[in-house]
Amino acid sequence: MRETLTKRALAYARRLVRIESVSFRERPCAEELAGILEGLGFRTYIDEGNNLVARLHGRQSDAPTLLFIGHHDTVDLGDLSEWDYPPLEAVVENGKLHGRGSNDEKGGLAAFLAAMETLLENDMRPAGDILLISTREEIADLSQRGIDFQFYKSAPGRHRPRWGSCGRCSTDRPRCRRGDNGRRGHLPAGRCLHMPGTD
Repeated sequence: MRETLTKRALAYARRLVRIESVSFRERPCAEELAGILEGLGFRTYIDEGNNLVARLHGRQSDAPTLLFIGHHDTVDLGDLSEWDYPPLEAVVENGKLHGRGSNDEKGGLAAFLAAMETLLENDMRPAGDILLISTREEIADLSQRGIDFQFYKSAPGRHRPRWGSCGRCSTDRPRCRRGDNGRRGHLPAGRCLHMPGTD
């Protein structure tokens, strides 16, 4: 299974890296993600800020929801002459994927997609819902709308996610042992998050 996961994650990562998604021009990547997720059975919604919310219903309505947070934009491509490989060709060399966004953060999103595809094809649908929030970027206020309940209350009914309590939260790039405002993984919330090993 590990080999299958690795191949799938790489294929998804290359697919996403090939889509230019510089900040404020990231909607095509959000739409690509939505299409993949819908093919896996998720319901998706993209807002006017290009934030993506996707939910897969679990087997048990009372089981805790697992929330996965990521973002699908990249920084500018910069001076193309300084790249060893074209930034949007997703070249694999010596076991490494080269391209803008391969690490930050399309690789993490690709790992999530590969894991979900593998679980579902092996009839391992989780007990609780799976909620993916991929924001247009990781810092500015528009991204926070991806987890703003009040904002999504106004979403069209057929697209409105079923919100509720979240049992677990995961990000693909934990950088510190506590949540910091203004840092990657910024989560403005009125709850205390307990992280194992941080007591």
